[in-house]
Order: sequence, then structure tokens, then C-alpha cells
Amino acid sequence: MIISTEPGTPASGCRRLSARTPATNYGTSGSRFQTPVILNGQAGILGVGAIEKRPVVVSKGSPLEPNVGDYLAFLPMTTLGFSYDHRILDGATADAFCAAVKDALEKWQ
Repeated sequence: MIISTEPGTPASGCRRLSARTPATNYGTSGSRFQTPVILNGQAGILGVGAIEKRPVVVSKGSPLEPNVGDYLAFLPMTTLGFSYDHRILDGATADAFCAAVKDALEKWQ
């Protein structure tokens, strides 16, 4: 991905940015939350906390309304943190990326 730093000049004043999103795994030490810091030239970085069993309400109906079928389960959970450069990504794009990662992890077989 190339982002122009000067409007109207497609080649001059451009910087090349990685199209990959690096990840950091601070969960190996048992940590749940940290703020990953992006390096120069990165659009964003995904941080992954410790994977551990946590109590979760499983609902067959609406996730926000009480339901007779709700039950408590202990499921493997993690916390994801995504830090990004607002000059490159806006909040909607970053949120869409986080939702896609969440969806992929929840459907993991």
C-alpha cells in the first residue's frame, strides 16, 4: 500500500507501508491487557492477551435480553488490542478489521 504525503504527487513524497498487520503476544507471561505500540511505517499492530478459561453467559436468544435458555459456561477467552495510525486508518476501518479477526477466532475449528 502506498500513501501519498503530498496531494497531487503520486510518486514524489510517497512512503511505502507494509500491507501486513504484525501481532504481538503479550499473553505468554499471563498478561491480559497491554497497549501495543506501532513502529514507524506500520499502519497498525494487533496485541493478543493470555488465553484462559473465563465465565461466559451463553444465550440462545438475544444476547442483551434475559432468556430462560441462558446458561453459564467456562470457555477459552482472550483479549485483543489493536493500535493503529489514524493518519492511515480511520476508526471504521480499524473496527471492521477487529470484527473480522473476532469472527475468524470464534468460528475456528
